[in-house]
Amino acid sequence: MKIRNTMVLLSVVLVIGGCSSTGVNSMATRKQLSNPTAKAHVLSECIAGVAYKSARSHERMAKLMGTSEDKVARLYCQRMVEALSDGRISLSDVQSVNGPNLSPKIRKVLVKQ
Repeated sequence: MKIRNTMVLLSVVLVIGGCSSTGVNSMATRKQLSNPTAKAHVLSECIAGVAYKSARSHERMAKLMGTSEDKVARLYCQRMVEALSDGRISLSDVQSVNGPNLSPKIRKVLVKQ
């Protein structure tokens, strides 16, 4: 049950960026994302959430990521989940996604540098 709750929480954080502390540390998250089932669940929840973003948001992200608008949701989520699972970004980095400016770490992940 604890792993499922953490997966759901992580999915929400990835989708909306959140503005409050999640109470989940990055090491626990990385460990849980090493489970292929957990990773697939987080990825599918993220994609579903990103799909509801505005057309303007998809347009901007497509330009930043160098892809087409129809691929934004999947590519965004794949890059974010991979970066989180391998430690290139933390949950606090992910939570800052909806801020006025993307952090340098998030920008690097999204443009795949």
